[in-house]
Amino acid sequence: SALSNRFCISNPDKHRDLVLSAQQLLSCDRANRGCAGGDIDTVWDYISRTGLVSESCFPYQGDSTVSCSSRCSSEAPLKTGAKCVLQGETQIRREIFLNGPVVAPIVLVNDLLVYR
Repeated sequence: SALSNRFCISNPDKHRDLVLSAQQLLSCDRANRGCAGGDIDTVWDYISRTGLVSESCFPYQGDSTVSCSSRCSSEAPLKTGAKCVLQGETQIRREIFLNGPVVAPIVLVNDLLVYR
């Protein structure tokens, strides 16, 4: 949804109601592990190479065994050719202010699993 929102912010007339397909990532991005997790860098590489269709073209089913060929063929995927690595709170805040949501992975340590 961060990428959908960034497309909308960059061109609201064209992408006002855009929701990109999460199912496409689960079903088609073989470099990741579907519902078992994945890596954000690999996801961005896939989106840069292949692009994503809309949610209406390839609806979310929450099942990584859904065939990649299940997506519609009438829609051209949207691609983004850029990713940037931001360092520090100031850069992240500035990016959000200027361009919208960002994606930030976290390292999951055991302490987070038992936090209450």
